[in-house]
Amino acid sequence: MFGVLLATAPFDVFHLHLTLAGTSHRFYETVVRAGRADARGALWLANVFAISWTLVVPRLLRTGLERWAPERRQQVGWWRRAPRVAVAAGVFDLIRTVAALTIVGKQAPRSAIAVLVTTAGCSAYVLYGAALVGVFGLVIGPQTAPLIRPAMRSLFGTLDGLAGTHPPDKPSNEVPERTAAIGPSIGIAVSGGGIRAASVALGALRSLDGPRLAAPSLFLRARWISGVSGGAYMAGGWRISRRPGGGIDPPSSATQDFLFDEAGPWATTVHKRHRFLDNGALSIAGGVLNALARTVAVFGALLSFVYVLSWFAGRAVHSRAMHPWFPYADRSFRHHLALRDLVPVRLWLPGGAWCLAAAAVMVVAITRQDHEVRLRARRIAGPLALVGAVLLLFMVLVPIGIVYGRRLLQNLPLATRPDSGAGVLGILSSIGLVGALTGLLVAQVKRRWLRLGGVALALGMVVFGGKVADATASGRSGFWSSWVVLVVAVVWMMTVDSVASHRLTLGGLYRKRIAATFSLAAGSKAPLDPLSYSAEPLWSGYRDAPGPELIIAATAHSSATTFCGIKAYGFTFRSSRVTLFDRADDSSASVATDAFPSGSWWDGYPRGWLVSRSMALSGAAFASAMGREALGTTQALLVAFNLRLGAWVPNPRFAQWFADSNTSPRVHIGYLAKELLGRYHPERDAFVYVADGGHRENLGLVELLREHPDVVISIDASGDAPGSFQTLREAIALAETELDVHIEINLDSLTAANGTLPDDCVVEGKVTYPSTLGGRTGRLLYGRAQISGSAPAVLLQYAGIDRRFPHYSTADQYLTDEEYTHLISLGVHVGQRMVGLFDGVSA
Repeated sequence: MFGVLLATAPFDVFHLHLTLAGTSHRFYETVVRAGRADARGALWLANVFAISWTLVVPRLLRTGLERWAPERRQQVGWWRRAPRVAVAAGVFDLIRTVAALTIVGKQAPRSAIAVLVTTAGCSAYVLYGAALVGVFGLVIGPQTAPLIRPAMRSLFGTLDGLAGTHPPDKPSNEVPERTAAIGPSIGIAVSGGGIRAASVALGALRSLDGPRLAAPSLFLRARWISGVSGGAYMAGGWRISRRPGGGIDPPSSATQDFLFDEAGPWATTVHKRHRFLDNGALSIAGGVLNALARTVAVFGALLSFVYVLSWFAGRAVHSRAMHPWFPYADRSFRHHLALRDLVPVRLWLPGGAWCLAAAAVMVVAITRQDHEVRLRARRIAGPLALVGAVLLLFMVLVPIGIVYGRRLLQNLPLATRPDSGAGVLGILSSIGLVGALTGLLVAQVKRRWLRLGGVALALGMVVFGGKVADATASGRSGFWSSWVVLVVAVVWMMTVDSVASHRLTLGGLYRKRIAATFSLAAGSKAPLDPLSYSAEPLWSGYRDAPGPELIIAATAHSSATTFCGIKAYGFTFRSSRVTLFDRADDSSASVATDAFPSGSWWDGYPRGWLVSRSMALSGAAFASAMGREALGTTQALLVAFNLRLGAWVPNPRFAQWFADSNTSPRVHIGYLAKELLGRYHPERDAFVYVADGGHRENLGLVELLREHPDVVISIDASGDAPGSFQTLREAIALAETELDVHIEINLDSLTAANGTLPDDCVVEGKVTYPSTLGGRTGRLLYGRAQISGSAPAVLLQYAGIDRRFPHYSTADQYLTDEEYTHLISLGVHVGQRMVGLFDGVSA
């Protein structure tokens, strides 16, 4: 019917001209141009189309929702409302056609009815577009998926094969219980803080693995080791290198692991490669080129989207249906349209009516005391306001921007014409972008202006899009309005959508650099070769491995404040399961590791979940969302320039959605838009955005306390300023909020007084577990990477020479050999003090 409607129209875009007429004079001219009989016939045919649409499409959408659509779409409010949107589209179209028929043929049609035609018609077009999205999502997509998805996976399967495969798993439906150690259960937490924290962790773990009289070392007695960021590098590197059949000398014994020994090949190799960003193909130059290629792809996709949107906006403005002879007021092409010409009632009323309806709903809502009523009103008002905003943007604001934007740009300082004015704004925007990025990379303390990077990005995009819309609306030829560039932009977006999402980010590059440093192959002499990607076991391959169970703590981000009090949930990887801690009780989402969804290039997420990949995610400091370290609009800037290390990971709460490969979700280009807009919804999204564990809790302490060990050994190299224990206090508060675990600790001995050194670098606290976690008390052995009165002379001497030691910036990933060596020595000292504290030995 739609094809018939277009083919039989009196002239091209007749219905658009009639809809946008808006005044009696313009309506009459359109009818005369079409011919009274033809206009009436076209409107009756449009009636038939609207009626057939209303009878068929809503029912089709309801059937799709009930029978064909995947479960995830049945749970999202928008998809459930799609049938009603389709009904509304047909109704508004009927109102348009019926109202138009009442005044067709009249020489002086009533302006009120002409305005009604415009308002109802514009609303119908927007609703038709929204309903068509529903048709594709609920009907066409599910029906064609069994054909398209296997074809796309086969097409990109070769790219998957190039990466190699991993050693086969031993799937199990049961999680084996680890043998309980003799004596109190021990858990070790190693904090985040980049290579600084990794260096301290190496030294501390060396001490904890020290010999004990006829007994296993504290490290081997530990049942769990949790790591964040830099701590996860070291803990994860140990776990991979001590994988079953690993074969690094000296082998682990019943009393010591030996991997961390100073003279051992593993520690020697890690020391040699501690500037881990240099490791890999072409060293740092290769990393920069690799990152640049990814940045071009992602930023190009953003520019392509703005170009396509602006191109169509310019074409719409150029249409005689909206503004005849744009941008001139008459056929003489001498007088530019004035503001009154750009805001006629016929153009602003459709959007204004929807906005007024949204405001009315909210006004009614605030007169009610029922919170649920207010929430429902907000859910109704939001879509109404969105429709109104879209109509106002394209029908009013874009034309005003094109006409007055040129004048504004021409009047800028240093500008003589609009193009040079756009150049001035472009330069200012570029300075803002560079300033924000530079500030992020080098600033020790985040300043408020660093949060405005997204504003500079938006300014740049507005200038770029305005130029495209202006050239297209004014009918000028050239690059800015070219069909060829339009096609290239569309192809660019389609290409980016086809590239695996996790390969577009810098996370893969980051993983390779980390793995080349800490994940080493078998051998007895340094330097050991990096373990190849295909030789690294999957997470479940470590299920029965000896030694403490590794827990890598990351952060799953949320747009809304969670029950933890921040916009983030805990997210952990371990050999037995992957867990999203999105509940305060025991109902958090957890999936056995060998059952956790694995994807492909086409699906947009990894085919296998590796410890090294989890290490990279736990250390993904620069990301689209940063929890406690949120940077406001600058997060969008990080996305646009692809400075993001986080990744979209299947949501453990909805693992069943991935069971059927024909309906399983994929990480498409829409998730890039989610990152730009900061839209993260773990409670309903198929994927959760996972990044640095330090965005939530940088000690790994809370995730360890979930296991309620009798003795908690916490190694803190998180980078707090001297005398500050903010990271520890945040962890204590989060443990009380989230787990109801209470920690008592006196930090006086770790705090300097009157310019002197602190007395010590370790202290013992008390942990009280709630009944749900055993209802007993435990010991917290807390070690801080700081210079104290208990430090050996060599560290005191070095601290006197290097005033920054050991508080190097986390952003400094290029420590000198001397700095690295002394950080390890500090870790050894902290570890020795913790062993003494465990044994009850005083200073």
